[in-house]
Amino acid sequence: MHTLTHTKTHTTLWGAALLWCALAAPLTGCERAPDAPKQPVVGVRAVAKPAPKRALAAPALPPKGGTHAPSLMEHVEGQPYSAEVMMAKKECVACHGAIVQEWSQSMHALGSMNNPVYRVSFDEFLRDKGPKHTAFCGGCHDPAMVMQGSIGAQAEPKNKAAHAAITCNACHGVTQATTVGNASYTLSTDPIPMPQEQDDASLKAHRARLSTARVETNALCVSCHRGFLTPETGHEVALEGLAEWTQWRNSAWKTSSVGRIDPEVTPQDCVSCHMPKTQDGHRSHRFPGGHTSFAAALDASQMQAQRDLLETGAQVDVMPSSASQQSQATRGALVFDVVVFNAQTGHHFPGGARDLRDTWLNVRVLDASTGHVLAQHGQSHEATGAMNDAHVFRVHQTDASGSGAEAHNVSHFRTPVFDNTIAPRDARVIQYAWKPATPVKNPIRVEATLMHRRLTLSMQKTVCRDSETPRGRAFRSATRGFNGVDLDPCAPQPVTQIAQGTSTFSPKGALQDAPSSSKLPMWRRHLRHGIGLSHDVQETLHRALAALEAALKGVVDQGPKAQRARVLLEMGKVLGRMGRTQEAIDLLD
Repeated sequence: MHTLTHTKTHTTLWGAALLWCALAAPLTGCERAPDAPKQPVVGVRAVAKPAPKRALAAPALPPKGGTHAPSLMEHVEGQPYSAEVMMAKKECVACHGAIVQEWSQSMHALGSMNNPVYRVSFDEFLRDKGPKHTAFCGGCHDPAMVMQGSIGAQAEPKNKAAHAAITCNACHGVTQATTVGNASYTLSTDPIPMPQEQDDASLKAHRARLSTARVETNALCVSCHRGFLTPETGHEVALEGLAEWTQWRNSAWKTSSVGRIDPEVTPQDCVSCHMPKTQDGHRSHRFPGGHTSFAAALDASQMQAQRDLLETGAQVDVMPSSASQQSQATRGALVFDVVVFNAQTGHHFPGGARDLRDTWLNVRVLDASTGHVLAQHGQSHEATGAMNDAHVFRVHQTDASGSGAEAHNVSHFRTPVFDNTIAPRDARVIQYAWKPATPVKNPIRVEATLMHRRLTLSMQKTVCRDSETPRGRAFRSATRGFNGVDLDPCAPQPVTQIAQGTSTFSPKGALQDAPSSSKLPMWRRHLRHGIGLSHDVQETLHRALAALEAALKGVVDQGPKAQRARVLLEMGKVLGRMGRTQEAIDLLD
């Protein structure tokens, strides 16, 4: 078997290399990337007089927190805090048993210190930033602890509030929410009027307290699922963290066609994707989102809900790579592009804490006649988790020294060095090359499989070590008592196959008409290929243009005008980046 070379990722990796140089400059030198174009030397013209200084506007930073700063969480003014109301769930079971059961298996029920992954991250944040900053985490993960006043100290295993997480009232008690993020909501813990049998007034009062229209708004979700770091959280810089809402509202899922015409999309929002309706008509409270690391230990239905969402998230295709892009080292090799398209995820794929996600490609080259494996890449990543063992879709965060923050060290985050995740309805292209030792006579089949694991192995190992300490064991035991579940962070994580793409090539590398995994018309495959290539550096954007021209040729014969406009817009964007402005304007006309 021969080695399959992962030659290039068609994103702005040259730009990422330059950024790394800039960050590392005080510490070490940085060489030009081997496949990057040589940069011309530009002379610097002396300026006789310095330009006059101009006053700079202050940066537009989020508002500072109030009572529970640095989180933006507030309690309804004038109300005393009630721990009983905040943590109540037994009262809900009588009428909403199915919903409470779903919730109890979700990450909302296990989002506090009862989750060993979160607890490890929180403990490090507490050590590094001190008690006054911990409400930044607690406003969303531990509202009960924040209001109780215990968030600024190391959590005790027997503290009931440390196992409460996002309770029924944490959502249904919200009186106001905004899309700012970092817990930008106002919460009520006023007594909940309970409905009495054959008493319509009591039922109406119950619904008025808990089932207001704000519960089903995006703002309620975004208030916590949008996060950022600022000097208020103890950081030297302002840095965006969770950004799903921003990504969604600029996409076709929010009916935005500013950046891309996408007639195939039916608008969706947070609730319709993550709280789908069940067979009996209620909104699911499993809140699926790819939380597979513990789902298998919780409930088979919970695990299935995660996989149902994951397996529709992205699609994979294999396309021939332009011969003009081949380097001297790949002459005579089969060079092909794997296209990964974010088909159904309304935000970046993978999402959430994107530095923790472990999503990668397994690629195999086979003799199409015999099925014999000729080369492969990525298969060892499942066991090692190493970044250089596969192409990984992840954000790589660094600290102030330029070192990687591999174990979600939020207290040390300074800047992302690269982001390989995929925006909604966008694509990434990864180029591979295989150079056979002897001439190939049979057709060649390429299989590319997209795999997903919730946590990086480095993070899992960190959490596993913590769980084996006396405190970790005490929390695991307490979680069994308070939550009725046993979470073992050392257990092997489920690995989910999200999608697979296959194509067959002739011995000379031409794409054959043999059946492929893609059920899309050829013009649409060219379109996705071109969209992915459009993220490349300017010097190789002609490849994106060639793919889009092939898409346009096909869509003229097969597609309606909206699809033709879709391709023309992508071509115009590429031409604009290439500096061919008039041609881009002509396409717009």
